[in-house]
Amino acid sequence: MRILLLLFMSSSAFSQSKQGKIDEFLKQVADRSVEFKIVVSAGEQSKVLLSNDLSIFDYQSNLSAAIDQSSPTPQFGPQQGLDLTRTATLSADYSKLHKSGWRSGLSYGLSHSHFDFTPTGTVSAFIPNLALSASTNLYKDLLSDRLDRIDQRLMQSKAVIDSQSSLEKKQILIMSLLDLSQLLETNDEISFQKRLCVEIRGQTRKLKEKRNRGTINPRDYLLSRKELNTCTSAVMSLEQLALNQESELLSKNKLESQDIPQISIETLYQQVKELYQSLKGQGGNIALDQQDQIKSLREQLKLELLREKDLITQTKPDITITIQGGLQGFDANFVDSQEDVFSATYPYVQAAVNYKLPVEDRIAINSLKANRIQQITINHRIDQLTSSKQKRVATLSETLERDIIIYDELEKNVSLSQQILTIAERDFANGLLDYTNLSEFQKGLIDSKRRLATVRAQFIVNAIEYSDFFNYFAKYY
Repeated sequence: MRILLLLFMSSSAFSQSKQGKIDEFLKQVADRSVEFKIVVSAGEQSKVLLSNDLSIFDYQSNLSAAIDQSSPTPQFGPQQGLDLTRTATLSADYSKLHKSGWRSGLSYGLSHSHFDFTPTGTVSAFIPNLALSASTNLYKDLLSDRLDRIDQRLMQSKAVIDSQSSLEKKQILIMSLLDLSQLLETNDEISFQKRLCVEIRGQTRKLKEKRNRGTINPRDYLLSRKELNTCTSAVMSLEQLALNQESELLSKNKLESQDIPQISIETLYQQVKELYQSLKGQGGNIALDQQDQIKSLREQLKLELLREKDLITQTKPDITITIQGGLQGFDANFVDSQEDVFSATYPYVQAAVNYKLPVEDRIAINSLKANRIQQITINHRIDQLTSSKQKRVATLSETLERDIIIYDELEKNVSLSQQILTIAERDFANGLLDYTNLSEFQKGLIDSKRRLATVRAQFIVNAIEYSDFFNYFAKYY
């Protein structure tokens, strides 16, 4: 009993060790992958640009200076005319838009006007103006919550970016794991072909000796050489393929050769199989709303709903209300003109209403229609994707179970083919079987191995897809 317990613990530790290597590989991809970093950087860049929408709440200021001079002027009468007008203006203003919808402003302006009259002489005056103002768009700002929604739209836009980034990150992880699977599959094929080449090489050597003695048909020797050349070239092609696969896997993910898990494709198959079987028990708990693609579409729909509210606001009448009050001065002496301002000699109040025509904004109306069509399209995509995923997870569950059964049967076939070939090789060594028949048994083993590899590769792809329904890869990003 103690021995069995120790064996179980040893096997469990070995399994966890292999699973740990796959887990470590995915963590390294998430940490080092250049494509992963590009996705992260692109997302951060988009988020930074989103903050531009908040610039409308920034303090705005303006400083300007102008000189205007005109001459000659029309005559005021037969004896007196205005020969020259010169005005210098200096102004500074400061304003800010508030979320209440009002824009407040503070401004100061100073004008110095100079008039030359004939024949009476010249007249000049300083005209300072200190003013406070408030303005708002009645329907688009004051009576709507458009400005309050900017923060909501900003947060929702970030949620959309995050959901899209998650999809891209997950795809990178899945493709990296599939690339690893293909590399391990190729390495397994290389090992098998090399072992086969060793056997064929020994058989060719024996056939050459028998041919020299004239005890066999030369055809068998030539056939063995042909099979040896085929086997050798297959190994070289597979090694080149493995080299390219490994190079691409390492370069895309910025890994080193030692970072590739030192496991066989059979071990990867068993680990993926264990993952599938552990998740299968949770099959009834799959939340389709939590699937990354559907979540991304729902986040996009929320953003479109916020945009719809903004577009509805833009279709409202464009009526701007402006209220301004201030203090002015007027005097030929600069100091005295400023005293007029501070003593409130010339106070004033102004109010204005601006109604912009045409009443209907064609661009806003058409944009609103397009937005609502977009919402309908997204809802259709959500419905289609939900239905598709419901059917897909059911299909995968059934397919994977069948693949496991098929794989076990094909694995038995490989074992049987190997046993048959072993017996055939013994008969060949004893002169009971010619090489033509022996090569058929070798081809039978190759065919059995390839059938097994095909089912195994497809199982790994389907099992990874199945695990994604449980957001298995989300823990890596």
